[in-house]
Amino acid sequence: MYWKLPKGRMGRKKNTMSGFVNPAPWVPAAGAFADEDAPAAAKKSRRKILAIVGAIVLIVAICVAGGLGYVNHRNAVAAQQAQAAEKSRIAAVRMARLDKANSWCNFTLGDSDETTGNTSETVSVGDSGKSLTYSGTQYSGVTRLGCLLGQLKAPESLVSKMNATSGLDGMQTDSWDGIKVTWSYNGNSGFNAVFEYE
Repeated sequence: MYWKLPKGRMGRKKNTMSGFVNPAPWVPAAGAFADEDAPAAAKKSRRKILAIVGAIVLIVAICVAGGLGYVNHRNAVAAQQAQAAEKSRIAAVRMARLDKANSWCNFTLGDSDETTGNTSETVSVGDSGKSLTYSGTQYSGVTRLGCLLGQLKAPESLVSKMNATSGLDGMQTDSWDGIKVTWSYNGNSGFNAVFEYE
């Protein structure tokens, strides 16, 4: 006895194996490895943040250092300019002392070229106001010389040295506060002195 297959089913093959249907290929669900990738992503993110913060800190440090350097340089330049200006001012004041002293003595005693008998004392200005030359005859007093010394604030020790000078002492020199004076006494020509800046 033979079995017959039902019509219409000839040539069909069941997609079976031992009675089971072949399963579909396994595909991991979305986010299946999210927990495993999260630490690595977090580390990369932290590295980026640290790199950015480090760069910002470096830029700020450079800017601050540059700013401080500029301020210090500007202050140093300003200090140098102030010192130079002060030195110039002091030099100008000192350079004007001889002229002021001579002008004051001329104002109070009359012009130095005025002579009265044998009591003349003369003062001539030289070197564009940088020196004064005093001359007194052997018969003249030293009123004008005393006026100059007083206006120039000469120390008393210098006045004493001048008063004690004789014809045998020759040329004498002394200085004070930026002014140098050279003087001599001769019985025939009288007392002579040259004031100048050091």
